[in-house]
Amino acid sequence: MIERGLATFLEVGSALLTIRESRLYRGTHSTFEDYCQERWGMSRCHANRQIQAAEVVGSLGPIGPKPANEAQARELARVADLDTRRSIWAVLTENGAQPTAAQIRAEVDFFVVLEARNALVTRAADLVRQANDAMPENNDDRGGEAGQRGGRSGPGCRGRS
Repeated sequence: MIERGLATFLEVGSALLTIRESRLYRGTHSTFEDYCQERWGMSRCHANRQIQAAEVVGSLGPIGPKPANEAQARELARVADLDTRRSIWAVLTENGAQPTAAQIRAEVDFFVVLEARNALVTRAADLVRQANDAMPENNDDRGGEAGQRGGRSGPGCRGRS
């Protein structure tokens, strides 16, 4: 039964992708949205979620466990980088258990926060570098104690001779 459920959302998503990309709906409908609604009773958004779920499962590679339903795949879809997506899935399935969509969401949320933190740290380091680069070149050539105005001269210094 679970295998049939897995096959169903994958088959539906793959079929809808082919229909949408090849514009096969044009024989009977003017838009993909109309086709989905009138032929299958689903919104364009739901059809696109099915397509995305099938693409996510495909992106995980041919070996190993796969998401059992569209809700699980939808949570993984939030991670755009394929290697990161595969890593998150591998961590969640390393004990052989099938994670719930909520467990996947929690792991993806953790990753998103970690990624945002890393981006902030990188940005802060860039700002510090820029501030240091904007300082006068001979900032350390003041001579004597910090803040003492010395008699040194040279490029970037106001020397007193």
